[in-house]
Amino acid sequence: MQHIAFIVAMLKQGIISGRDNNLFAPNENATRAEAVSLIMALQSAVQK
Repeated sequence: MQHIAFIVAMLKQGIISGRDNNLFAPNENATRAEAVSLIMALQSAVQK
């Protein structure tokens, strides 16, 4: 259950926001657009 802490931390930092209506789909595949969005958000967070 430690992964939930990581998800909450990334959510609070604005790195992730979930899919439509702020729902998370952990068993779904990420689209290329979602992957790029995550990479860009992580890069931005690291540079702060």
